[in-house]
Amino acid sequence: MKMLGLASIAAVLLGMAALADSGDRTASAAQGSASSLQIILSLDSADVAVSEPGTFVSVYLTNITQQVGGFEVSLLLDRPDLFKFSSDSVIETTIVCEDQIDCDPADTTIDTVATSPVDTVGMAIAGWEFVQARALSSINLKLAAIANEPSAPVTPPLETGGPRLLCRVYLDKIASPSLLDTLTDRTTRIFIDATSTSFSTPSGTTIGRHDSIVCLNPPSCTQKDTIHYTDTSAFIYVNGVRVFGDACTRGDVNVSGAINSADIIYMVNSVFKRGAPPVCSPTAGDVNCNGVTNSADIIFLVNYVFKGGPAPGSC
Repeated sequence: MKMLGLASIAAVLLGMAALADSGDRTASAAQGSASSLQIILSLDSADVAVSEPGTFVSVYLTNITQQVGGFEVSLLLDRPDLFKFSSDSVIETTIVCEDQIDCDPADTTIDTVATSPVDTVGMAIAGWEFVQARALSSINLKLAAIANEPSAPVTPPLETGGPRLLCRVYLDKIASPSLLDTLTDRTTRIFIDATSTSFSTPSGTTIGRHDSIVCLNPPSCTQKDTIHYTDTSAFIYVNGVRVFGDACTRGDVNVSGAINSADIIYMVNSVFKRGAPPVCSPTAGDVNCNGVTNSADIIFLVNYVFKGGPAPGSC
């Protein structure tokens, strides 16, 4: 599909105007027009196995008082050392020149991109006419969706209700098992960026937006202006979490799921015969936690497996 500008989509779809600087008058107007809770947007939390290449993040919506016909959601990651959003990738570049003699490729290059994966199969917005996720950076993802595009068949909006699963977006794991094995905090938080997240009704009206008339020339007030603001009390955002379990089990050097004689043989080959290092991480063979992997660790495993000795520690 051709690359679309999410900024343009947001401008047309959501009409989100900047908050004008109107001092105390704006605050008073907001208090007078405050609405009740209308939208709850939440991300799921889950554990992630070290062996997994990535994880899906589920996005849930409860729309309490308004039908939803479109939205733009911005997600942020706090651990770029553990995960990243899948990046857009250029799959085709076409140079179009009307003037073949004086052709500037920088002005005429059209990129066709494969956007970040977003899963909607069997979910609430599966039939929507436009759904797209774009990675603005490795830690920032923009998700935009419109139920009905111009001149297209009518697609039903989301009726009030929920919580319902809107879609899932994918996080790529970039942390290696050996890195994870050195970390005590293996938690990644996925935040909903409220400043870049908004929802619209099927008619295109921004949910939670209010208009207020302010006086530009007090006290006579001969000049007036309309300002726009979003009532933040109309929204609740619930962030998500991904947590890696223990990165490597010390002693289970062949990653079979158990510590037994096969691990002893593996260690003998690794230490004395230049065999492969422990599968998960080199530190998985350091079962006595002295900082090196050597014959003392093999003796430790023999004592544990055959003589009821102490189990390998977490160091």
